[in-house]
Formats: sequence, structure tokens, C-alpha cells
Amino acid sequence: MKLNFSFLKHPVQIIALLICSIWTTVSAAETMRLEWVIQGQFAGPIVALEKGYYQDEGIDMQLIPAGPDIKPAVTVAQGSDTFGIGHPNQVISARGNDVPLIMVMQFGQRSATTYIVRKEAGINRVEDMPGHSVGLWFGGDEHEFLAMLDAAGVNQEDVQIISQGFDIIAWLNGDYEVMQVTLFNELLQVYDQGFAKSDLVFLDPSDYGVALVSGGIFTSEKVIEENPAAVQAMVNATLRGWKDALEDPEGAAKIVLKHNSELDESQQVGQIKAMGELICAGPTLEGNFGMSVMADWETSQKVLLGAKLIENTIDLSGGFTNAFWDAAPQEYKSVNCSNWDVRGKQIPDRQFRRADSDLIGRFQRWKYVFDCFGFHRRSLRALCWQSTAKLRCGMESISSVSQSKQTKALYQRFSRAALIFVSPVRLTFLKVTIQSHWSVSWPFNRRARWSILAVEIMELTAFTAWPESE
Repeated sequence: MKLNFSFLKHPVQIIALLICSIWTTVSAAETMRLEWVIQGQFAGPIVALEKGYYQDEGIDMQLIPAGPDIKPAVTVAQGSDTFGIGHPNQVISARGNDVPLIMVMQFGQRSATTYIVRKEAGINRVEDMPGHSVGLWFGGDEHEFLAMLDAAGVNQEDVQIISQGFDIIAWLNGDYEVMQVTLFNELLQVYDQGFAKSDLVFLDPSDYGVALVSGGIFTSEKVIEENPAAVQAMVNATLRGWKDALEDPEGAAKIVLKHNSELDESQQVGQIKAMGELICAGPTLEGNFGMSVMADWETSQKVLLGAKLIENTIDLSGGFTNAFWDAAPQEYKSVNCSNWDVRGKQIPDRQFRRADSDLIGRFQRWKYVFDCFGFHRRSLRALCWQSTAKLRCGMESISSVSQSKQTKALYQRFSRAALIFVSPVRLTFLKVTIQSHWSVSWPFNRRARWSILAVEIMELTAFTAWPESE
């Protein structure tokens, strides 16, 4: 038989066919916009992706990080992403502005935030707040605590309310007494600094009937109408991923590190266990993991109305659906909820000490930023030069294991960081003293000097806006 290769005479057509084929493949992939960078907070979908659960359900899933100026509600509403991770109050706000988002799975069953204060401060309940201070994240996250004040009959004018950064440094320094923390991040950092549960008082929003339940996956009404099979596949696989992650937090943490190698494994184990506390409440304790509850949505709407973030009530039944959860395999709806009390535990197998070297402390704090953003020069520059970007970072404690090795690794990272930050800034040499007991042999060449200066400059310019352009 003679084969006909005449089509090879038309290369333009061949290229067009290839482009169409590639476009079809790419467009078939579904995307899930995370709420932040790849970390244990999102262990469920990460484990599901790694173990091939999405493929088992017949979809190609991509997990995409978010950031300070990248909001899942916006990207899903625009059609850039199929799914997004967020909270009922965000969906209610969107629908109140005629943006048809809908929650299809609710893995978190309590507020992700709590409010802590040192016991010696004399604040045992919200009613004790007059004359005291609180640090809150502004931009929407502050309304839960403001609702707590209202529920307790406390005037906001009687409380000093401070905009806090994305770290615990100011609270450690005593700049304010009460601090807003997430169960899976800042609270663990507080424990890292040597605090125990018995040292703290917890002001819980659920005690005042205003807890904003956190952690769900939403999509648009258009996606549900046009591709319900993809929604069902996502719900099935994600439930299964979370079930595995809570059953084996250590194994899940190893998987998370495969997708973001800059993270610390023991911290990710702690973060996944903290997510267990967020998940193991409400319907999850009755074997109904992933289900949305109307009462939680009514609470969220009440808080939004009180804060005047929405003008009128919406039909909450349109904000979420349990139809896809109902159709998911029953075996995925029961998760391991034994021993989830992160507020009373520290991360196992680690010893912590307070960093008593200013230099090491600064390296620790700024290391967190670079860990989060993966040290990609271009994306990090873009973030830093936005006029609204005011970089602050979390604080990590130096592990008692292999301090010398870790500090050398920090030096190498910040040597590279200097190339990003110092060129646009006119530097003044700052004297840096390193205490001898750290026993670190720093190569004080030109490169090292610029690295240390870059960290000093960043420390001094925290909470100040970076220039509009380079």
C-alpha cells in the first residue's frame, strides 16, 4: 500500500493543527487557586495531586499559589481559574456584588483565627479589652474581632486597634497585648518562641457567636452549569486527599516539600496537624467532612452586615451547594480526628530557644519571605516594587540541630538576595556585631557585606512602601 504524504506540502496547516492540539490539551486542565503559597495549609489538594487522585477522577488539575495581591475570588470570578480556596464570607460578599460564586465543598469547620494574649496582661475575656490594645490584619480580616467587641458590649473607641504585620515580632516586642493569629501559622510561631498554652489566654470568636468559618472550595455558577463532572471530580479527589493527609501528617508533609523544597519539614507537620483542628469540628465530628452548614453562613452574613460590607441580605442557599458533597463516596467523608489540639501542643521532636543574636534574628525573619516566594528573582522584584507592597515576614526559630549548617545556608541565600535588593537602594554601611557563641565563620568579603547590609536595610524599612519602580 502506498502512503500519501502530500499533507507535508502544507506546513502552515500542520503548525495550525499542532497549535490547536496543544491549546485543547492546555484548556482541558482545571486550575485551583490556593490562598497563599504551597504549604501544609493546602495539604489535601497537594496530596490528591501527588497521588494521582484527580487523574483517577478524570481531570487534569493544576494547583496555583496566590499572594498578597492575588485573590482566588477575583481569579475565579474572572474565569482565570476553575476553583479557588476561600471562605463563606468572601462568597457572600461576592454575591452581594452580583458576582455568582458558589461554595461546593467546606473542609474547614471553624474560624482559622484566634486571638491570644499573655496571661500576665490581665485580659481574660473580650469584656476586659477597654484600655488595652489589639493587633489585627486589616483589609477584611479585622471584622471578626470587631464583631466580638460589639457582642461583648465594648466600644471600639475604648480599645487601641493596631494594624499588625504578617509576623509575630511586634507582639513579642510588646507593641500590643492581643494578637490575631491563625491556628496553622502564627500560633505555631508563638510556640516556637517557647510559649506554652498555659502562658496564654485565648479569645475565641465562637464564644461570642461571630466565628467566621474558614476553608472551602468555590467555583462559579458558569462552571457548575457547563462542567458539573469536573466539579464532582474535584470534590471527590480533594476529600480523599485531606483524608490521607490527616491520617498521616508526616507523610503528607514530605509530599508538600516535594512541591516546595524551601519549607521546613517539621513545621509543615505542625501546620497539617493545625489544619486538623480547623477541620475536626462541627459536621466533621459526625462523619460529614466537607459539608456546608447554613448556620455558619448565617453567622458570616450577620458579621458582614454589622460591618456594613454588604448592604442587604442575600439568599444564602444560593451561596453554597452540598449536591456534589452528597454524591461523593461516603468513605471520603470520615477523617481521623483523634488528638487534634494544636493550641496545647508544640511541634514534636524539636527544641526551641529564643534567638539572642540580632543578626541571626533578622536573617530568620527575612528568610521567611524568600522561603515563601521560592527565591524567584523576577516575581520577587515585582512584588517588592509595588507601591502598596509593604513587606513583613514571619519569624522562624533556629533549630537546635545543625545550627552552623543552617546559618551557612542562610548566608548563601542572602548573598543572592542582596543582588535583588541592594542595587536600587543607596546604602549606608551599618556595623554588624556577631556574638561569638554562635561559632559561625562568616566570610566577610564584599559579597557578604552587601548581603548583611541588604538585610539591615530591609529591617529598617519594614512597613514603608517600596519605590514605584527601579
